[in-house]
Amino acid sequence: MNRLRRLSDPASLSNLLAGAHGSLVAVSFLSGGRTYSALVPSAELWISVKDILVFEGYEMLDGFRLGHLGRDALVVDAGANVGLYSLKAAPLVSRVLAIEPSAANRELLTRNLVANGVENVETRASALWYTKETLGMVEAGSSSHVTRGRGDLQVPTLALDELVSECGRVDLLKMDVEGAELEILLGSELPTLRRIDRLVAEVHLYEASRREQFLKLIERLRKADMKVSIFSGPVQGLGDIIAKPVTCPLKKCNGRSAPLYRAFISSSYLYRKLSAGRKNEPVLLLYAYRN
Repeated sequence: MNRLRRLSDPASLSNLLAGAHGSLVAVSFLSGGRTYSALVPSAELWISVKDILVFEGYEMLDGFRLGHLGRDALVVDAGANVGLYSLKAAPLVSRVLAIEPSAANRELLTRNLVANGVENVETRASALWYTKETLGMVEAGSSSHVTRGRGDLQVPTLALDELVSECGRVDLLKMDVEGAELEILLGSELPTLRRIDRLVAEVHLYEASRREQFLKLIERLRKADMKVSIFSGPVQGLGDIIAKPVTCPLKKCNGRSAPLYRAFISSSYLYRKLSAGRKNEPVLLLYAYRN
């Protein structure tokens, strides 16, 4: 029974279809006219590949397409994990700052950058936050997150105000910081937000109090002269579920051609959307941008 239950889970079936027999899976994808390869933890394959390489959830609006930013653009990848988004951005922009507090994730991130000969991605061993301090961190792979409690270890933080002041201006800030996004953006100075041209963030709204914070954040972003768009997920209809996996940059998983794998991701995503519905989505995609 447990085995059948595991096989009904998209993450488990994902590993089976990708031929993931060890702790790591090799994926390859296209960006900027060349092929990149990256190692991804088997336990996080479905989530990482689905979000960044198949449905491209951080690039839903044209102005956020990495290929549309321009060769002189600066991208900040906060919550870089093992570097799929940073690798994808590298050939298309001038510079990427990959911020990742987890030592395990950062080790794979660095390994992936070196293996692909990428030199314009700079890693930061810290957690993005609204002040400079030390926080606890819970190690949980792609769901690793900071906490004011003890956590599994202590990590230094990098204040968004300090980062933007250092950079001068940020063309695109991508945030996948597992629930810290509201605190970071509400706690940062308004002039800081005005020096960010595009912001895309995964927003976690599991509690009613966070929904109230989210409404305050939308108001704050508008005060920073930004327009706001909100999506309940990386696809907006059956057309996206069918079309995106066909045109996506993912090419291979563990050396296997990816069409079957992409089709599986589509069907799994559709099943989950139909099962969960669209009411009170606990995780949203927030886009904020200027004209």
